[in-house]
Amino acid sequence: MRRDNPADVTIDTGGPHNWLSPTRAWRLTECAASVGPVVNSPVPLTSDAPNAGAVAHRAVQLWIESDGYRDDDPRSRLSEAISGALTECSGRPTGEWPPTRARLLARASQLAERLLWGDDVHAERELLDPIRRLRGTPDIVLMKPREAVVIDLKTPTSKEDSLPPWIVFQLTIYAHLVEQVHGILPTKVEVFRLNRGLMPLSVNSTSVEAALETVERAREADTSVATPAPETCRYCRRRLDCQPHWDAAVCWPDADCVDGTIERVERAANGIAAIFLASPLGPRWVSGVPGDLLTANAGERVRLVRLRRSDSNDDSGFKWSRHSALAELPPAAPA
Repeated sequence: MRRDNPADVTIDTGGPHNWLSPTRAWRLTECAASVGPVVNSPVPLTSDAPNAGAVAHRAVQLWIESDGYRDDDPRSRLSEAISGALTECSGRPTGEWPPTRARLLARASQLAERLLWGDDVHAERELLDPIRRLRGTPDIVLMKPREAVVIDLKTPTSKEDSLPPWIVFQLTIYAHLVEQVHGILPTKVEVFRLNRGLMPLSVNSTSVEAALETVERAREADTSVATPAPETCRYCRRRLDCQPHWDAAVCWPDADCVDGTIERVERAANGIAAIFLASPLGPRWVSGVPGDLLTANAGERVRLVRLRRSDSNDDSGFKWSRHSALAELPPAAPA
């Protein structure tokens, strides 16, 4: 039986010419097989609480829609928006919510000053290109009569001075979508990291056209051919089923996944389980697994992805995280 955490529940039945989000378009260009059909079995959520990033994004949206950033005290108005976002939630946000909230409030004045540049400020509005079947919902779009800026809010902590390729590609597609809908190509797109502030990136018609051509070529690629890589595979919804991924992952030095046969399951009174696996690379422990997601017994095979490494220096230990997922595999066919 297949058991996935909520991050893997969405069923993707689209073909290669289906609508693509900027993130999915980038994934297609990196690995055509990653956007193919997925067979997933939804499971009950272990918690209804949203993650810290989702709450932060919703708070900024409420802040913008209420013109709170225009107030003489934008920080206070953002605090009110955060309270409103929390009221919409059921349960305390998961992840690093206290530092996320503190950083968001600390950046309120800086973000408000940037937003005041726009005559119109749009938050979380979907944009469509029906010809190329591209769709996306940028976090923030600032509009003037002849200018536009796209801002992407990133809540995770980052120490990097440069933006990774997937973010650059995502923002370039967003710039194209703004031009399609509003008739203005943003010459600047920006990432707003809560721990670093604004990180600008220039775009132009040449870079946008190159990105679009890359997507069109990728649409024609053979979706049965996988090109696994750690960054491409991490949030791929086909990951648990993709054998090329598992063949490649055994060579990744910091792999966040394990595939093996259960030798022992230890269950705690609080419902959390630890699994001892015989894997291709030797014995592995995975601790902190929600017991209600694990029905397999000793002798059965499981796959787990998006795990954290244990705190010790021993690379044979993993811990379940809020992003983790597992699959219980059917018995291997007799040779």
